[in-house]
Amino acid sequence: MNLSTPLSRLSLHEELVMRLRQAIVDGTLEPQAKVPERELYEQLGVSCTPLREALKVLANEGPIILESNRGARVSNVAVEELEAAFPVVAVLEGLAGELACAKATDDEVAQLVDRHHDMFRHYDGGDRPDYFKAKRDTHNMLFETARNPVLTQHYTMAPIRSDRIFDSGADVPVFDCAGIELEVGFEVMSTIPARADLTQIAKALRPRPVIEVVDTRIAGPLVDDPIVKLADQQASGALVIGDPLTSWDRTDFTRVTGDLVCGDTIVLRGESDVPGGSALSAVQTLADMIGDHCGGLQPGMIVITGSLNGVPCFPAGTKVCGKIEGLGVVNLQLSK
Repeated sequence: MNLSTPLSRLSLHEELVMRLRQAIVDGTLEPQAKVPERELYEQLGVSCTPLREALKVLANEGPIILESNRGARVSNVAVEELEAAFPVVAVLEGLAGELACAKATDDEVAQLVDRHHDMFRHYDGGDRPDYFKAKRDTHNMLFETARNPVLTQHYTMAPIRSDRIFDSGADVPVFDCAGIELEVGFEVMSTIPARADLTQIAKALRPRPVIEVVDTRIAGPLVDDPIVKLADQQASGALVIGDPLTSWDRTDFTRVTGDLVCGDTIVLRGESDVPGGSALSAVQTLADMIGDHCGGLQPGMIVITGSLNGVPCFPAGTKVCGKIEGLGVVNLQLSK
């Protein structure tokens, strides 16, 4: 990519972020390389302030790492993360497919095929919001027709990097648009014993209302690669956490009353079932699955338990306000 083309002053910040992001995707800025800030000032015709603001946005997204007193460098985690994720995803989705084939009705198979076709139609048409909705609907229905709640819980528990966790009220940078999921979350307060029962699990946790932001980060020459398309489905964009519930009596969350407004759209207003029917059971499943791998679930970690409202997509600039009755509020602003 030719970084020396002058920038348009009409949308300096947005174009600068886009140029830098594209330079990382196409290899102009190579993995692990230090970002040559002085050289970029001259090539792009900008001062240090807008460039550093753009680097902060990319640091939130993941492609850039900001190091104290050492400037910025390009991260080098994507390939390793994908190679680690693919075998797990292949096993989970393969098993879901086998179970769905054995248990799905003819009508369910027809609906699944229709959703799958819708997903690719929206993607090929460049309609990101409808594509992500159809994609998530397709995968959700596959696991629903498998009729195995434990399998579903394993599939839906995806890690979110610590640098993409924000406090309520934050501006959350997204690539273009993002899915919004209001969820019951738990902060791990103490080590969870091996094979803990629900009472022991509850003693180690503190509930928080959370919103998961499901982002897309693909652009440029990789956008049509089917493997990259699959990879984009495996990463969550960010997590926004509300204040903890300090007076919790350790009662499980099974069905809650929620309120979620995104811009002018009322997404949820009323009762909703927690996925799997038990928030504490979701944590228990995760704890058992992880065991002591990499130290297991550790104090300070946040565990989320599944969307109360599906995954509707909204563009950058949308204000998001969520509330779970008896748990608390959590708000954010999607930004570019």
